[in-house]
Order: sequence, then C-alpha cells, then structure tokens
Amino acid sequence: PVSTLIEWDTDIPPLEVLLAEATQAAIHLERIEKRQVHAVGEAHAVAA
Repeated sequence: PVSTLIEWDTDIPPLEVLLAEATQAAIHLERIEKRQVHAVGEAHAVAA
C-alpha cells in the first residue's frame, strides 16, 4: 500500500512537523513489523 496525505485546505504544517510525524510513523511501523516477525517465528516453533 502507498500512503497518501490529502490536505483539504491551505493550512499545511511546516516541513519540520511533517517530517517529525513521518519519523514517528516509521517507528510505529517498524515496531509492528518486528511483532509480526516475532509472532510468525513463535508459530513456526510451536508447529515444529
């Protein structure tokens, strides 16, 4: 999936704010991906 941001007005935050939000989103995504990999690893260990 490709993330998209649509601003419906002209009140676009400063670039620094957008970059900080993008950084936080990347951190959250990385945590989720690590949990998914860990869960898959546990499932394979139980099945073996």
